[in-house]
Amino acid sequence: MSIFDKLQKRAFYPFKMVNGETVHLCGLTLKQLRTLEPFKDTDESNGYAIGCCLLNEDGSRVFAQNEGESPKDFGARVLAKLDDGDGFSFDLFNPLVERILKLSHRPSEHAAEAIVKN
Repeated sequence: MSIFDKLQKRAFYPFKMVNGETVHLCGLTLKQLRTLEPFKDTDESNGYAIGCCLLNEDGSRVFAQNEGESPKDFGARVLAKLDDGDGFSFDLFNPLVERILKLSHRPSEHAAEAIVKN
């Protein structure tokens, strides 16, 4: 395994939602954060973040961006899928997006401890 493979291996974390269900999340990559920047103040940006960071238990992504699909359209498609049926409530939506942003911008507690020790 090369050093680049090691650096690109993504950590993901279980996240227990208010409805008692657990999902798995990772943070956005630097490339994904740059991609998100032009439409960061739109609903589609939240859909994009969820689409990139919501994972199955094995760490694979739940949503895949289609070839030729813009990031904003991908975000809109993710939101539409989540809102199918009875809809996706804000008491689930907001904490999910907040956790993704926290994972994307702050080092984990373990990583922060390691940085302080070194």
